[in-house]
Amino acid sequence: MQVGEGAFHKPASSAEPRAALGASAGDERLHTEASGGRWVPGGFAAARSGHAPVVNGKASPPVTPDGHHVVIGGRRWRATDPAVPAGASARLRAHLMAARRAVAAARRIDDAAAERAARDRVQTAKVALGERGVPWWEQNAEERRARWNDGLRALEA
Repeated sequence: MQVGEGAFHKPASSAEPRAALGASAGDERLHTEASGGRWVPGGFAAARSGHAPVVNGKASPPVTPDGHHVVIGGRRWRATDPAVPAGASARLRAHLMAARRAVAAARRIDDAAAERAARDRVQTAKVALGERGVPWWEQNAEERRARWNDGLRALEA
């Protein structure tokens, strides 16, 4: 078994099975539904909705049955809080990616202070998205809303 294969991933062996499941020729992997072992493009969300969710031209990673984690490369990662409004989520992701680029730039020039500041911005964005800090499923609606609004205020100050 290779990295990324197993309970959640299985490499597609040919275009024929993908086409039979409605996947395009560009889909590289098929994902299994946890309960039935039924192969569907796009993972658990696709199995529930009947179609593969697509982000940036790629099928979304499979989600654990409770929806709290995504599985990437056979490893669980905390999922973004689904209650974050689309506009706020997009702004937070833009801040997150800018902060990650700033970390890389600071490392290239060996600037420890700039790297620390950029890593702090990454942390703020990840917490605001619900990917770090108190698990979003343990917070009430008001706490969740405050978390992403506080994060946006901090990042846009």
